[in-house]
Amino acid sequence: MIGYPVVLVEKSVFPRQHIGESLPGSILPLLEALQIRSRIEDEGFLRTKAVLICWADAPEVRQIDGPPGFQVDRSCFDMIMLQASKDAGAQVFQPAHAIHIARNSRERWSMVISHVDGNHVYVDCDFLIDASGRSAALGGRRSLIGAPTLALYAYWKCTALEGPETRVEAGVAEWFWGAPLPQGLFNATVLIDRSRYKEGVDDAGSTERFYDQLIGSSELLRFCLTGIRTSRVKVCDATCHSDDLPIVNGLIKVGEAAFTIDPLSSQGVQTAIGCGLHGAAVVHTMLVRPENTAIAQQFYLERQRRSVEFHRRAAGSMYANALRKFPTDFWSRRSSDGCDQVEEPERLVPMELSPGA
Repeated sequence: MIGYPVVLVEKSVFPRQHIGESLPGSILPLLEALQIRSRIEDEGFLRTKAVLICWADAPEVRQIDGPPGFQVDRSCFDMIMLQASKDAGAQVFQPAHAIHIARNSRERWSMVISHVDGNHVYVDCDFLIDASGRSAALGGRRSLIGAPTLALYAYWKCTALEGPETRVEAGVAEWFWGAPLPQGLFNATVLIDRSRYKEGVDDAGSTERFYDQLIGSSELLRFCLTGIRTSRVKVCDATCHSDDLPIVNGLIKVGEAAFTIDPLSSQGVQTAIGCGLHGAAVVHTMLVRPENTAIAQQFYLERQRRSVEFHRRAAGSMYANALRKFPTDFWSRRSSDGCDQVEEPERLVPMELSPGA
């Protein structure tokens, strides 16, 4: 059995490339709370206080209030976060994954961790925290908060696109996001309705050609095509959802395992970190003051509900602005009037041990 107060299981090998590289300056208080602000500021990431936007009107540069944000190398940023966990005393298993998880006869959680070297580690704990992102490893039931959306993205160099600003643009039936990154890279992303993907790829002949066609239609990103693509085109889910029960019976979901927000805000990383801090406060309260468990759980549920609604309305308002310029179904489904909640099918916890484990 592991005697450490916190055990962290990470399945990926670091460093790894990951989308979500644009961080607003408002993330600084959260980095301060995690005691990593100086490490992030000293890393030499690109800083910007402006966004180049082409939405419902002509292209313009919009200044952002507050301190400048970051265009980060996520492989480096995530390494700093992981090292901070180790420095705080967490026992990290990486790369590893949980092969059995269940409530045991003592009303605690039992987990079997399979390490890359083939060894198994058995953990008995009071709380299980699901921070596995959109995959939500422990399953559960969740509700959609908007239209099903896919993001197609790739990394480029030698693009002739200048300036540190994030670029955001509305298209006829898609929208674009781009950002310069350290080491001279540029991330160019296009977001489309999920239903459009298969037909688009079939017509173009491949995912790469479909992506290139879309990027070529962008006023702000089309010059990527004059550069060199340094990665394959990747496709990931960008649909917004919220878990219906993110805290129950010693299980708490944090970050994108609890809820996801529209990428239009560029606040996904910040929101996930904030959710994790709230979750830590709730777990601490339940451990040291178990009589306040119900209050702590209600606080967590209410914070999630308020954050989901705030981001849903903010994104819906921006989509409604684009709808006035491009009266297409893509924008109508995502506007303030078109993003009513619908439910996904129930998903169950994948593996369990016997009750007496």
